[in-house]
Amino acid sequence: MSCRGMTLLEVVIVALIMTLASGAVLVLAQAGYQTWANVDSRLENLTNAQLALNRLTTDLRTACQSTLTTCSVGQLTFKISPACQAVDPTVTYALSGNRLTRQGGAASPATIASGVTAFVPSCILSNAVVSLSLTTRTSNIRVPPDAQTQTLISQVRVENL
Repeated sequence: MSCRGMTLLEVVIVALIMTLASGAVLVLAQAGYQTWANVDSRLENLTNAQLALNRLTTDLRTACQSTLTTCSVGQLTFKISPACQAVDPTVTYALSGNRLTRQGGAASPATIASGVTAFVPSCILSNAVVSLSLTTRTSNIRVPPDAQTQTLISQVRVENL
């Protein structure tokens, strides 16, 4: 048995195998990162929209049906309890550019969600139901076009008549 070491051919073959294995690992890592980045971008928009929709439905549950003054595409205005007859507890949700804002009373509008492309409230006053549709769009260009838009839909019955 000879103890002279490896031949040049053996070293080249091992280097080639290691290069191929490293390349495969790199491709898998890049695919994993790309998927994570796409999901993270969509999840952030969707989470912000869900939080905004939750805030809106909470306010609507304390609203007085007779005070639903504006219910149109991009805007919803109503008064919240306990002072339904008072002047100041008016709350307005409005779409401003790509931001959904909430303005309570005389305060300045506060952004409660960004990346919003559509806000569509629909009020059916005969049975005191408000349907809400909130659409968001991610700005991440790596997300496939069919996955860039998410729509959240909710219905709220206004209880305080």
